[in-house]
Amino acid sequence: MLKSQSLMRSAPSVRGFTLIELIAVIVVLAVLAGVAVPKFFSYSDQAKIAAANAAHAALTTAAINAKLNSAVGNGDEGQWPDSLEDILFSQEGNELFNPYYEEGRGWAVYHTFRGDDRWHPTTKDLDRGGRWGAIWYNRRNGSVKFRVPRQATNPETLALYNAVNKCNCTRLNQRDP
Repeated sequence: MLKSQSLMRSAPSVRGFTLIELIAVIVVLAVLAGVAVPKFFSYSDQAKIAAANAAHAALTTAAINAKLNSAVGNGDEGQWPDSLEDILFSQEGNELFNPYYEEGRGWAVYHTFRGDDRWHPTTKDLDRGGRWGAIWYNRRNGSVKFRVPRQATNPETLALYNAVNKCNCTRLNQRDP
């Protein structure tokens, strides 16, 4: 009997987590996830804006180069390309596109003929301008603008449009810079 009592005393006691400890761990993990997930999506959004900025700059540069080639070839001040397709087909590997483009939205561009002072399309989001495509090109002045997906509010849509196109529009229907 004495031997069995000493064995019972020397055996380590096994203790589990209490319900309160488990709830505390779950709460801490939920708070960490609540902080980390929005940061992850913010980085994803920033990467898409950076990709749009790069494609936008490349298309703008390609339009300028096309006008300069026209000037050298014709011996005059040069002409802006008639369409964005003319610019793309003059580039090697013409993969320049709006990263916000989605299948089914069309990739056609909208040409404006309203004069050289018009730098911004009146329809800035893809949802309302889908029939015009994801990229707006003004053949009168060579400007290129990317339409963006509609956000939860108009100010958010405008902020995304300004970030993607590096401009300072104050209204969604604004045409001039």
